[in-house]
Amino acid sequence: MTLKEEARLAAYSGGNFAKNLLWATADVTLLYVLTDLIGLSPSWAGLIFLAGIFSDALFDLLIAAAADRTRTRFGQYGPYILIGAPVCAAAFVLVYGLPSWGVSDPALILICVLVFRIAYAAVDLPHTAMVGKVAADSRARGRVSGYRFFFSSAASLALALALPRVLTPGAQRNDDILALALGAAAISTATLWVAWLSVRRRDQPAPPSDGQSVWAQGRAALAAPSLPPLAAIAFITGLSFPLFSKGLVYFTTYVLDAPQAASSTLLALIVGQFFGVGLWTWLSNASEKADALSAAHAVAFLGFLAMAVLPIGAAGLIACAVVVGIGLSGVYMLIWGMAPDVVDHAELRTGIRAEATLVAIIIFVMKTGIGIGAAAMGLALQATNYVPGQVQDAETRILITFLTIGGPAAGALTCAVLARRHPISHARHSAILRRLARRRGSSGDPLEPDIVPNQSTPPESHS
Repeated sequence: MTLKEEARLAAYSGGNFAKNLLWATADVTLLYVLTDLIGLSPSWAGLIFLAGIFSDALFDLLIAAAADRTRTRFGQYGPYILIGAPVCAAAFVLVYGLPSWGVSDPALILICVLVFRIAYAAVDLPHTAMVGKVAADSRARGRVSGYRFFFSSAASLALALALPRVLTPGAQRNDDILALALGAAAISTATLWVAWLSVRRRDQPAPPSDGQSVWAQGRAALAAPSLPPLAAIAFITGLSFPLFSKGLVYFTTYVLDAPQAASSTLLALIVGQFFGVGLWTWLSNASEKADALSAAHAVAFLGFLAMAVLPIGAAGLIACAVVVGIGLSGVYMLIWGMAPDVVDHAELRTGIRAEATLVAIIIFVMKTGIGIGAAAMGLALQATNYVPGQVQDAETRILITFLTIGGPAAGALTCAVLARRHPISHARHSAILRRLARRRGSSGDPLEPDIVPNQSTPPESHS
């Protein structure tokens, strides 16, 4: 691959900086903003977070159904990114302006969060689904996933540097948050536009599947036997790992009595992620991506285990966060490096390329897990004697510790085992691509014995 092409892949991957600048901010701070700055009860805050994430995940499926059938002069995914990016940015500013504007009505807050989450889905799904167009073979997709996670980590770094503004009490805190949201929104929009423009020539739809309904696309996406293990990993990852970032502010504030350690810990997590990007990119090329994913979960588990069993102060938390960050970089980049391979597998079985739909299914299950985890955290805090801004009792501190560390550790261990069940190796993916190429060139090409087409949607020679 030429240097120019590699630069194009990196420019496309920069879209992850734009998306994660908004996603990570909401993931880390939204619950805290709702409970401690706006004054909602933890249960209300958790349910609003759940509703937002679930609407985001559900809208991903609707966007995918539309995107798989979109044919425009701006490509298949371009219209969603070009229009969706500024809408998403404006909705993000709306949410983080609520404390400055004194809005505390749960119904109005819910509407604002829903608008942001739905607008985010309209941008996130198309950009993610383009991976299969930008990079064709399994190893190239591994490199793209590395680039994407690098830029996601860079966005998290920007958040870590800005986090003290969110956590430091003061008369200007709400206005500072709004100013930061405005800056993040402007940068996000510009970066997403550049990301799409860099690969716009690749944003061409697959040959049209005339007469294929949305349901046929959904059946095609679900046809690959490689989907269930990856979807299970995505759900458990979404359910467990974000608990660490969501609980971190509560843990450092109320358990360690060191609120500023949240920023340092998040920074350490990101340092670990930067170290991990190169490691997992190399390992996913040198070995199977499923083995690398299993190893990444194992490394994250060891970091969480160290937090649980070692005497943890602020310094110990920071050291363990570096290890967790190394593992997390592999967890997230490899899931999205493996998803396009599943798309190819599903096309081989059915003859229908439901690219956006399959990616949306994985995003849906992951975001559903995230929403359930956030709601569970809010309801659990409500069930104890948690009082924002006050010294918490022993029961509440134990619960915060369990949610922040124990949940992610259990998820990491479970996923390390599940990852071993993913069936697509580099060699098998190469074979899938060769058979797809032959099928597109001539009709009636038989499939591999272990890959049988869906009888209700027979493979088409042009797909």
